[in-house]
Amino acid sequence: MEAFIDDGYTVEVGINEQSGVHPGMEFTYRPMVGNESRLMYAAVAGGDQNKALDSLADHIKQWSLGRPVSRENLERLTAPLFEKLWSIVAGNVAPDYVIGDNQPTTVEEDQKN
Repeated sequence: MEAFIDDGYTVEVGINEQSGVHPGMEFTYRPMVGNESRLMYAAVAGGDQNKALDSLADHIKQWSLGRPVSRENLERLTAPLFEKLWSIVAGNVAPDYVIGDNQPTTVEEDQKN
């Protein structure tokens, strides 16, 4: 993980299954920068959960759960899976594993390939 998160930076990671609690999943996300994380927590504290969920959905680029990434589908996740996903995207905990060589790409690098 880098100290600074530039535009286009994404990470592909996974959460392990917890038997009887939640399935495993893989997802690509753009980590939140400091101010984004604070604003998301402030939205929750202020009672604006929709704003916080929209922000979280905006940071998750794709996932392996078989439904589109959306506020509505985030609301339907099991609580333990939601909490782990939220904590990873907000930068509070590490994912269970990183997919590939752990070399996040930028928009410019993607355009070269």
